[in-house]
Amino acid sequence: MHELLPIDPYTNEDLDYLDSDSRVSQERNDPNHLTELINVDFSEFSESDYIFIGAPVWWGELSWVINDFVISNDFTNKTIIPFAAASPSNFFIDELEDLTPEANVL
Repeated sequence: MHELLPIDPYTNEDLDYLDSDSRVSQERNDPNHLTELINVDFSEFSESDYIFIGAPVWWGELSWVINDFVISNDFTNKTIIPFAAASPSNFFIDELEDLTPEANVL
């Protein structure tokens, strides 16, 4: 198991997606935003064939914290199985597939 921890942790106020001034709302509107993580090293899973990625869903998308982790690592020949940690609806995995073209995303 590998927990993704932002260097600047999110507070409850940061996660208020109904507030257009909240951190997540501002980040969502910034296409160049990158969430800096404490540890993005994926080497401990280099021998794994299947990678399960659990994430919150923000605005019907996997959290961009996941996207930032994925682009920092090589998932070549891995099977990625994403799942929502909390969401009342389905989420789209198209972006995850675009970020990991050498992986199989289920």
